[in-house]
Amino acid sequence: MNVNNRAILNISCLVFIAAVVFFIVPSLQTLRYDDDHYFSTALTGRTLFEYLNMRYHTWSGRIPIEALIALTINVELYWKIAIPVSFFVIAYSLSKLSGFDKQFRLFPMCLVTALMLLINHNVLNEAAWWVTGSYFYLQPIAAGLFSLLIFRASERIGTTVKILSLVLISFACFNEQFSVLVALPYPVLYAIYKKDFSKYNFSYILVVILSTVLSLSAPGNSARKSAEILTWMPDYANLNIIDKITIGLDRLSSHINDDNSLFSIFLAVLLYISYKKSSPSIATAGSFVMISFKLATSLLHYINSESINFFANSAFLSLGDISNFVRFTPYIFSLLVIFSALTLLTSICSNLEDYFYLPLPMILGILSVIVIGFSPTAYASAFRVLFIFNLYIVYLITKIIYIYISNKKD
Repeated sequence: MNVNNRAILNISCLVFIAAVVFFIVPSLQTLRYDDDHYFSTALTGRTLFEYLNMRYHTWSGRIPIEALIALTINVELYWKIAIPVSFFVIAYSLSKLSGFDKQFRLFPMCLVTALMLLINHNVLNEAAWWVTGSYFYLQPIAAGLFSLLIFRASERIGTTVKILSLVLISFACFNEQFSVLVALPYPVLYAIYKKDFSKYNFSYILVVILSTVLSLSAPGNSARKSAEILTWMPDYANLNIIDKITIGLDRLSSHINDDNSLFSIFLAVLLYISYKKSSPSIATAGSFVMISFKLATSLLHYINSESINFFANSAFLSLGDISNFVRFTPYIFSLLVIFSALTLLTSICSNLEDYFYLPLPMILGILSVIVIGFSPTAYASAFRVLFIFNLYIVYLITKIIYIYISNKKD
């Protein structure tokens, strides 16, 4: 790419970023009811310590996040800066983690930004643009992903930045989904794969473990769970592990059958790259057929067709569906699509490192949804709990594109 073309591309990227900020920031606002109202009045008539002590013993162990939201939700300037900054930090971090860390600095970040904006609007609204939701999802996840970037480059950075990374990852680990399915597996597996057991790496993993344990062991978690069982799922105590996994997979099936442009792009990119790179086999051929069929149903989801709903219905399963095999068809079809995607991801792996960066993130993304079934609010938690799964999909698309570009250069 010559200098002029690169300059035009960079200018276009800057305009894109500026436009996103221009349209998003004025739309951000707190609500006068529900969680926004609760947190905006959290310190009325009590100190911060009293509030955090009450929350820790009656509701949640997310102490740093609870402190931040209580102190800043009434400061409009803070979250009008923090939300877009966090959004772009995630985009930047994912672009770097996917491999674009030496050149094309702006374009990969804009690519990831565009993909993130294609996340199902209900998920994005609740996890990012809703002010309270951003404190519990967007902001800690941004801190965590940026910290993982520092962790990966630990050999080239100084002590101050390393300390910053420990603070950021500790804060991020008070989002339980992120801590268990991103913050813990990535540094542990990375250190094992690289055979790098330095003091910093050990300290990093220790901070992740301690922060996660502190969050999950809070007495408020048990109190909240008991209250939520009575409110949302009275039969929860009678569910076994298979039932809970089934509920989690039901959430996953519903999501990928919903209006989900991002997942369709992932399948299309995966289909193309697999065709160009993988060797034909019975497994890959079956996966090609399954994913092609899924793409057709996804692109035609807006048509009111019983035939499409037979394969791609986003409605949740219910007790009354047990005797109706037809209602299980979308559920089974979704599982076949997931297995097909994993098959194709595996087929394009050419070395051990590829397995670490392709199928494993897909599996972790799936697990981030399955674990929802282990909560009595599996269906009441709405869409924000699907945010990490979507970020994994964004990462996979970017990583696959990076691998394709790298192979073409070779």
